Amino acid sequence: MQRKHRAGIGLLTLSVLLGLATGVSVPLKVLAQETADEREMMLKRIEELENRLKRLEQVEQRVEELESTTVLSEPETRVKRVEVWVDEKGVEHPKQEPGTRRIV
Repeated sequence: MQRKHRAGIGLLTLSVLLGLATGVSVPLKVLAQETADEREMMLKRIEELENRLKRLEQVEQRVEELESTTVLSEPETRVKRVEVWVDEKGVEHPKQEPGTRRIV
């Protein structure tokens, strides 16, 4: 493997020798551009993930606040005792009258 560098132009050439006589040259300038593009995409993805993480932390904080201020209670059943008076015909009266009997 041979590396050449020209100081003024900044061109790097990578030569890979395959066997004794075969050589393949790949300019590192192209590889460097691809690497820069990949790095840029990775930085954007990292920024997106950091924003999601911040949003998740905000949502968790809101849930925690709601949980701390919420009062959980079982439904309460209140039974009121009702007394009515019923006459011989089955008519209900709110007060006792002659000929009625009390039913709770």
